Amino acid sequence: ARLTIPQVQVGEAEACTFEAPGNPYKPRALLLEQLARGLDVEPVEVSPGFYIQRRFGDAPDFAPGLLAIHNRELRLTLMSWYFSWVEPAQLYTRADGNGISLIYEPQVAGWLDPDPNLGFGTQYLQVQRGSWPQALSSFRKFYLEVGVSPPTDISPWTQQTVIYEVHPAQFGGFKGLAQVLPQLKEMGISVLYLMPIWLFNNLKDKLWDGNWIDSGSPYAIRDFHRLDPYLGGEDELRNLV
Repeated sequence: ARLTIPQVQVGEAEACTFEAPGNPYKPRALLLEQLARGLDVEPVEVSPGFYIQRRFGDAPDFAPGLLAIHNRELRLTLMSWYFSWVEPAQLYTRADGNGISLIYEPQVAGWLDPDPNLGFGTQYLQVQRGSWPQALSSFRKFYLEVGVSPPTDISPWTQQTVIYEVHPAQFGGFKGLAQVLPQLKEMGISVLYLMPIWLFNNLKDKLWDGNWIDSGSPYAIRDFHRLDPYLGGEDELRNLV
């Protein structure tokens, strides 16, 4: 299934910027650049030596899924996003030189029985007057409307904590990550949040290179009781911890 908003226009393209907050995408990018790029699937380096195949993360798994076009002259913003408690959606943009389509493609897999319906999330569309920060603030209120709100019982230690989410493969495995701990500490990082380190469906049968499509996802775990052998053994993991 594909939910598409075709040929969006909020004034002339020369006066508009394209925004995708929460994604590794340049903020305040001219809409003309996005029109010229078309389908945006170039590999993107999200950390040293770590690439993903598309600029937009799944919504709402990796990012809120907000795509927006802001007209600086008219102070008008068109915002679109997708939300689901269960099924994520991939974000794409397609352009033909005259207009741009914002696409949300839900990813659903399962057996269909004769009677049950197949449900998806909801795609939202909002037009907001004002500056881009005002539009973004309006979007944040959406989370309160669907019952997603920041925690109120925040532990004091988190206020001074800098958390770095990392996969050991980015540094060659457990041993390599342990070697750069002093540098990470100098940067102010105090907590490492490791991505899955268990045996997974490794399509290339080598150290994971960050390519979610061709190499497989470390979240596709095959055995929760066995470490990914390309990251190192239990002794190296204990030394890292």
